[in-house]
Amino acid sequence: MEKTNTAENRVFISWSTVDPRARETAETFRDWFSGVFGNKITFFYSNDIRPGQRPREEIENAINTAQFAFFFLTRRTAKAPWVVYEAGRLRRLVEANNGYFLLTDISIPEFQTLFPPLADYQASPINTSQEVGRIVDTMCNTLGLSATDKLHITGTATNNYPALARSLAEINRRISALPDRYTGLMPYGNNIDCSNNFKMPQIFDEFKNELFMAGINLAFLLDLKAGTTHFKRMLEVLMEDERKKVKLCICDIWQEHIHYAWDKIVLGYSGVTYEGLTEVFQNKESDVYLDTFIKKITGDKYGQITRQLTIKKIEMLGDTFWFVDADEAAQTGVMMLIPMTGQTGHDRAVFFANQRDHGNLFNGYYSLCRAGFDAYGKVLWPSG
Repeated sequence: MEKTNTAENRVFISWSTVDPRARETAETFRDWFSGVFGNKITFFYSNDIRPGQRPREEIENAINTAQFAFFFLTRRTAKAPWVVYEAGRLRRLVEANNGYFLLTDISIPEFQTLFPPLADYQASPINTSQEVGRIVDTMCNTLGLSATDKLHITGTATNNYPALARSLAEINRRISALPDRYTGLMPYGNNIDCSNNFKMPQIFDEFKNELFMAGINLAFLLDLKAGTTHFKRMLEVLMEDERKKVKLCICDIWQEHIHYAWDKIVLGYSGVTYEGLTEVFQNKESDVYLDTFIKKITGDKYGQITRQLTIKKIEMLGDTFWFVDADEAAQTGVMMLIPMTGQTGHDRAVFFANQRDHGNLFNGYYSLCRAGFDAYGKVLWPSG
């Protein structure tokens, strides 16, 4: 018999504010499923709680009466305390296969690693029509819908999935996010690129407007003698989109006291890096001399790149910062901080923060670094 009482067909939506993408993804999915199922299901979404209602009581009542649960998970929310709590409270639905762990930027094996208590339960990446179609089909069966209704709903889902995919892609485009898998410890003596605990993210593909990198540990990018992969990719991305800009501010290791401190006290290995950066910035006869290298890569787009890329040096920048798409109005920036002082004396901690949730931290560091870049930095490139 077909169930038509929507009070019995409530879907509980679980998400976390830890990742700003989660809220918009949850809202987009809710609206899409509502369009597919019509009045056959209703949703409980905490942001819909009206003024005057008691949030805790409303959430607890929704948990107790829900027939389905959607858990929207990203790498940053998979272990969020509130998501873990709601998953535990909704375990009856999870065990009945009516709880769906919807994965945005996580594969199923990664989900199983991040969330081991629920590793044996079903998880569905939402970036394929097949997975979303499977969820729709399963819900139709659980609801006991007629063959006619099921055919209509699954057909609607198939036809409407491209619109859902475009909306999800737009969310990821607008809201930059460096996943927490890039957070951890980076041993002294390693740079960002070769650390065992921190892998270079494909940052040049991820930023949308401006990337500002400042600090002592940018040799992985600027020592072209040691390797050109990342710098070349950065130039390619700039050539592909002339609206993008990159600003780099490096420590002036050519000053004797800084070079000494860096080499003898802080890292203990900078001689090779010093030679590599010297060749890149000072040896005009070298094939990795910065201006020569950029001209070779960019060709007739060299002039365009001079408007998009600026490299400066400043007397001292002990910590390393990456600021991605800082925007005071939209608050969509993200920041990575690698301080010189490690937790154990042998490691440098790697921290992640976003502008929306950590405004004082983000804006304070950004303002300081940007002021140094704008007011005091000496231009290394473009040299003309």
